[in-house]
Amino acid sequence: MNNHQEMSAKKKDELLHCARILASVSTNEEIVEVAKISIALLITKENGWISCMDRMPPDGKGVLTWDGVFEKILHTMYGHWQCWQPGKITHWQFLPAPPQPTTDTYQQIQNDERGG
Repeated sequence: MNNHQEMSAKKKDELLHCARILASVSTNEEIVEVAKISIALLITKENGWISCMDRMPPDGKGVLTWDGVFEKILHTMYGHWQCWQPGKITHWQFLPAPPQPTTDTYQQIQNDERGG
């Protein structure tokens, strides 16, 4: 490991520590949510998967999950997976942002609606 990687790991640990403190002491719900998301992003592995042991996703937000066999899009409520076998889910990751429609997309929709 070179000096840059070591410094990055040290900085990541410091940021993670600060975010955990902020999430535990703040009374502002918005700040707590930002801190929790920051924690999730800091502990994300290079491939994007986050262990459920490290962090659960924000409630009500759809995420990609892994149960050792299948990838599924699920969400949590009150910190619990909303599915038949929640104990099998080991990892999750945020979904990518949806594509942005272009002018061509709108034109195609209008043409389809007109039957042309």
